[in-house]
Amino acid sequence: MKYLLPMMFAALLLCGCAVDVAKVTTDTDAEIKKFHARFDGEQFNDVWQDAHPLFQNTMKEDDFVKTLAAMREKLGKVASSSTTGLRLESFNGINVAKVGRHTTFENGQRVEVFSFSIDEVPPSLMSYGISIELPPEMKR
Repeated sequence: MKYLLPMMFAALLLCGCAVDVAKVTTDTDAEIKKFHARFDGEQFNDVWQDAHPLFQNTMKEDDFVKTLAAMREKLGKVASSSTTGLRLESFNGINVAKVGRHTTFENGQRVEVFSFSIDEVPPSLMSYGISIELPPEMKR
């Protein structure tokens, strides 16, 4: 009986925090495809404009555009991309999905990490990271 109350409390917490992982996966995948299409089309301002305010506060739009333009020039267009992992967490009261991707560009392979606020529909980009070079053991 002494464990019943803590177990009921834990069950209530879990029910209240339920996330539809399939929907999150579908929604973030669609946003990543849109990101890659904009990357290929050199529509970097559009990526920045649609990003979460926390993302926009970390870097000036001009700096972001210059960075992505330099990456696009070096790497070329996206040839293929596949999800390597999904992690759900909370950051400052915002529900976040972190998605790892193995991406092949015209001129190389990289690991990308996208973080999306999943409190909005569609999810909004909170951060983006890309590896400098893919270690040889990870190349396909």
